[in-house]
Order: sequence, then structure tokens, then C-alpha cells
Amino acid sequence: MPVTVDSQFFAQLFGVIFIVMSLGILFNFDNSRQLVNEMSESATARYLSGVFPLFFGVWMIISMCTSCHFTGWGDWVVLAVAIVMLLAGVFRLLFVDWWVSILRRYVDKAPIFAGLFGLILGFLLTYIGFVRPHLLG
Repeated sequence: MPVTVDSQFFAQLFGVIFIVMSLGILFNFDNSRQLVNEMSESATARYLSGVFPLFFGVWMIISMCTSCHFTGWGDWVVLAVAIVMLLAGVFRLLFVDWWVSILRRYVDKAPIFAGLFGLILGFLLTYIGFVRPHLLG
């Protein structure tokens, strides 16, 4: 059976990824803070922190706009996540110095906020991808 690349697929994929990554950040807080420090120092890490969300945001938007019918609020939430990912990637690639100054300014707070926000978003996407389709029929 082929996999349909639609909002349910993206909600399942990114829901699980966000939950696992967020738990990793929250359970390894000191390592996460060190990661943010090192990312602000590494040109490669800064570049990839823009390329990955840009790639996944564009992929999600193109896939959803060509295959989805946007029938429920879950489709719109997943599209909003895709747009935020796209904009985050563009911001990180175009305004590198500003991005690095934000990272350095909030190095102590960034991991906890990223972990909590990612966990909430991950649970919402997991609900949209795995639970909601079964409730609707």
C-alpha cells in the first residue's frame, strides 16, 4: 500500500520527531545548552539550521497544496507548521548575524523554551496524525 503524503502523514512524521527531540532537549539540558553554544560558533551548523527547516517547509507546502483538500482544522495546523518552518529557514539563512545574536543572548533559556514548545507542538501534531482520524470515522 503506497504512503499518501498529506497532512496526516506530515502530522505523524513531525509529531513523533518533535516529541523525541524535545524530550532529548529537556532530559539533557546541559548538553542542549552546549549544543546551542556550539551552533552559534559553527558556520556549518548555522547554515544547516536554516537549510533543514527551509527544505522541510517547502516540501510540506508543495505536497499539501497538490494533494490535500483542507477539509479540517488539522490540515490548517499542519500547513501553519510548514509555513513557520519555511519562514524560520529563510530567516536563518538571510539574517545570520541577527540569528546568532539571538542564540547567544538566550543561550540559557533557548533549550527549555525549544523543548517545551516542541513537546506541545509534537503532542498536537501526534493527535492530529494518529488520534483525530480515528475519531472522525
